Amino acid sequence: MSVQSDPFVKRALWPALLLAVLAYVVADFVQHPFLGVPSDAAVTPEAHLTLWLAQTEASEEAATTLHETANSLLLQGRPATVGVLPGGSSQAVVRFFSTPRSSEDLLAVSSGTLADLAQERTSTFVGEDPMRAALAQHLLTRAIPVGLLSRDPLTIAVPSESSIHSVGELLRDLHDSPRQHVFAITDGSWAADNLATLVQDAGVSGIVPYRVFPTTEEASLALSAGSANVVLAPHGTILPQLRAHTLRPLAWPATNGRGIRAPSSWIELLATPETPTQRVDQLRRRFRALTHDLAWRALLRDGGQTPAGDPSDAGLQQLVPTQISRAAELQQITLHAERY
Repeated sequence: MSVQSDPFVKRALWPALLLAVLAYVVADFVQHPFLGVPSDAAVTPEAHLTLWLAQTEASEEAATTLHETANSLLLQGRPATVGVLPGGSSQAVVRFFSTPRSSEDLLAVSSGTLADLAQERTSTFVGEDPMRAALAQHLLTRAIPVGLLSRDPLTIAVPSESSIHSVGELLRDLHDSPRQHVFAITDGSWAADNLATLVQDAGVSGIVPYRVFPTTEEASLALSAGSANVVLAPHGTILPQLRAHTLRPLAWPATNGRGIRAPSSWIELLATPETPTQRVDQLRRRFRALTHDLAWRALLRDGGQTPAGDPSDAGLQQLVPTQISRAAELQQITLHAERY
């Protein structure tokens, strides 16, 4: 006995079948957008960031911080490298902003960068250097900050066996004889400017000598050899010596009556003024997330740096203009300290 299907039933079933197939295809496409390719492959790859810094800072703590930052971003699947701009601070800043850049190019500036620019502006009354330094300062005020990587208080320390046990004793010695102590510093113009400020605020008459060393290790060796007997450096850079008790910290004085805390060295990343707002927001979120990452913070501390906190967007925006003014003030009193 044969069974024949009713044509009317076939016609009625076709629309329902087509709807079911269409629903299945749509649902499958939502879950697997491209057949035979994992859904992760459809995600746009992370753009490659380049973190630029001046050649004069390529061997200093700023370079260490940038390399650790780039390595951490790479481990998170966000490729990044460190680039070096030839020349000094003003040359590097002008070159960065006068060359076509993408939103993936970021410039690292530091407290040392601004101290160098302030020094260049006052090095001569006329000439190329002061004009270029002024232009660099102007360009920095127009840039868009996207992240603060580190902020490290300046620390005064002496060898553990030193007879000096307080900043008060140190300043009394300097009052009696300004050249009695030689300071070892590790942050060039910025540390020298702050040493001069410390001496001026303490009312010391005369010039205090200092020596500049490329690394904290070399500064510590100088103290051991007796060619210097006080070190002035960012706290994180001398932390190993403090923990090993080869150096002993002295509390930063409030001798100027204004209750100012120890000045801090810092490193900030800047984007070009043309960077789209959406990209700026993305970069700020990325670097805020990075500065909260425990592994990155530990890595930075191991490298002798102190990770920054979490400044507001307004705080980021105000840092460079405020510190440019501060660097100019400090530069006016550097005659109170002399490189030895």
